[in-house]
Amino acid sequence: MKSLLPLSLALGLSVAAAAPKITAQSIIVNPVKADAQVSVWTDRDPTGKKTPDYVTGDKIRLFVSVDQDAYVYLFSVEADGSIDQILPNAYNSGANFIKAGVVKSFPGTNDTFTYNVAGSLGITKVLAIASTTKLDLATLSAYKSNEKFAAVKVKGQQQLAQALSIVVSPVPQKTWSSDVAFINVVAKPDTQTAATPAATNTNTSTTTTTTTQTTTITLQPYTGATYARPVTVQNGAGYVFHSDTQVETLLKYYSGQLVNMGYAQDDQTITGTSAIAHFSGDMGKAVLNIKNTSGRVEVSVVRTN
Repeated sequence: MKSLLPLSLALGLSVAAAAPKITAQSIIVNPVKADAQVSVWTDRDPTGKKTPDYVTGDKIRLFVSVDQDAYVYLFSVEADGSIDQILPNAYNSGANFIKAGVVKSFPGTNDTFTYNVAGSLGITKVLAIASTTKLDLATLSAYKSNEKFAAVKVKGQQQLAQALSIVVSPVPQKTWSSDVAFINVVAKPDTQTAATPAATNTNTSTTTTTTTQTTTITLQPYTGATYARPVTVQNGAGYVFHSDTQVETLLKYYSGQLVNMGYAQDDQTITGTSAIAHFSGDMGKAVLNIKNTSGRVEVSVVRTN
C-alpha cells in the first residue's frame, strides 16, 4: 500500500478513509460499513465470539453466512504463520457464492472428507472475507496440479492482510467486509495418569479417584437453513432459523448430532409441528426440543443433570 500513497495524494484522495485497516486481532477490516456483512464461527462456538479448544487431530466444522448475496473467501492462519485457503476450493461443495441468509458449512454435510485440526499449537484465526463483487485471487493463491485446495503464496497474517488489501482495492469499498473466528489448538493430553497422593485414612488403605468429564453440547445449523442464528440456552445450546423442513426430518438431523456426541436416544414424541426427544449417555441426560412455526424453527438441547 505504501507504493500507492504518492499517487493517492496527487489525486487529492483521503488515504486514511479508503485504506483497509490491518490489525493484529482481525487481520483486515473495512473502515467503511459494507453493504454485505459476513459471520464466521466454529462447531464448538456458534456465537463466533469465544476461543474454543481443539486438540490436534480433532475434527472441526466451520460455518459462514452473509446478509446479502456475496462471494465468501475463507482462510485459516495458524500460530506459526502458515495459511490455508479453505474457500473457494476444487471440491464439489467448494463454490464460494452464498445466498443471503444461507448457512454454508465446511465440510458440507454431503462431503466425503473431514477437516482436522493440525499445525502448530496456539491460536488459529479463521478469516472470512465477503464481497458482492467476485475477487481476483491470482496474486494471493494458485492451484497446483491435481490439488483440491489452492496454495497461498504468502505467510503470516501481516503478509496476508497486505495481499488482501491489494485484492480488494479494485472493488467499491462498500462491497466487502470481514469477520474472524478463533480456535485454540492444544496438544493431546498425556495418556499416563499422574500419581495422586492418597489422603490419610485410618480405616482403609484404598484410595478412590473419581474423574468427572464435562461434554460441551454444540449444535450445527440445519443444512440449507436461512437466517440462522445461535441463541443462549442455559445448560445447553440452541438455534433459530428459517426452513420449511418437516419436524420429523429435523428431529433425525439433530438426533444424529447428539448420537455423534456419544448420547443414545431413549424416546421421542412428535406432535404436529413440534418434537421432543430424550437422550442419555456417559455424560448424562439431555432433552432435544424442536418447534416449527410457519417456517420459523426453534431448536434447543438442554442438559438435565
